Amino acid sequence: MFRELSHTGNEALTNEQIMLGAPSVFAIAPHHEVSARYGFQPTIDVVDALRSEGWMPVDATQKNVRDSSKRELTTHLLRFRRIDDDIRVGDSVVELVLKNAHDRSSAFVLHAGIFRMACANGIVIADSTFNKMSVRHGKHIVNDIIEGSYDIIRDVPMIVDHVEGMQSTELSAGERMIFAKTAYTFAHGERDENDLTSDASIVNQMLAPKRHSDSGHDLWTTFNVIQENVIRGGVKTVKINDKGRVRRNTKRAVNNIDKNIKLNKALWEMATHMKNLKAAH
Repeated sequence: MFRELSHTGNEALTNEQIMLGAPSVFAIAPHHEVSARYGFQPTIDVVDALRSEGWMPVDATQKNVRDSSKRELTTHLLRFRRIDDDIRVGDSVVELVLKNAHDRSSAFVLHAGIFRMACANGIVIADSTFNKMSVRHGKHIVNDIIEGSYDIIRDVPMIVDHVEGMQSTELSAGERMIFAKTAYTFAHGERDENDLTSDASIVNQMLAPKRHSDSGHDLWTTFNVIQENVIRGGVKTVKINDKGRVRRNTKRAVNNIDKNIKLNKALWEMATHMKNLKAAH
C-alpha cells in the first residue's frame, strides 16, 4: 500500500524512487473508462521536461485506492525544487506542486508551494496569492506546465512580500487564539456536545511549537506552528460516547492528497486575511 502524502529532504529523486512512491507517474495508458477524447500524456514526460528546466522532483506520492484497476492510474502528487539554485523565501524555498491522475479524477494541476526547512513542512500557497494552473489532458500539456513553472518564478517577489508581511505582523494573544480556533474548526469541524475538550486545551495545543525557534508571536511563526499541528496531527481531545464512556482521541496526520492541499490553502488564506486586517488598522 502506498502512503498518500509524505515529504522527503532536498535530494532529487531518481525514477526508481518515484516508482516506489507513485507508480501512477509511469502509466502508459489511461483507465479503460475514460472517453476517447481523453488526450493521454504520461506524467513522467512532464517530470522529465521539468528536470530539463532545473526543477528536480523531491517528493512523489499517490492516493490509496481499493479499485485494483486504478492503483497505477490514481491521483498522484509530486513536488519539485531547484536544488542547485534554490529560490529562497526567508527560511523556506519555493516549490512546484504537481497533481495529476489517469482515471478521470484529476487534470494536471500546478500549484506554488513553500518548503520550510526548519520543520520540513510543505505549504501549498492559496490561489489568492498564486493562481493555480489546471490543464486538461492533451497534446500541449508539457509546454503549458513549463510555462506555468516560469509563472511561479515571476511571482516569487509577490510570494516573498506575503511572507515578509506575515513576519512583520505581530499578533496579540487574542488574535492568535482566534487563528488557532478557526483553523481547528476548519480542519476538524464544529465540536458537538459530546466533546469535553476545553477551548483553552484546543488553543494551547494548536499553538504549541515543536521547536524553540517557533516560540515567537508574529503571524508567520504562528501560521507555521498551526499549519504543522493541523497537517501532522497530534492534538488530543476527550469525548463521551453514546454509552457514557469517556474516550481520548488524537487527531491523525493529514495524509490524503486533496485534503492536505485544501487545508494548506485555507490556512494560507486565513493568514493572508489576518495580515490584511492588521495592515488596515
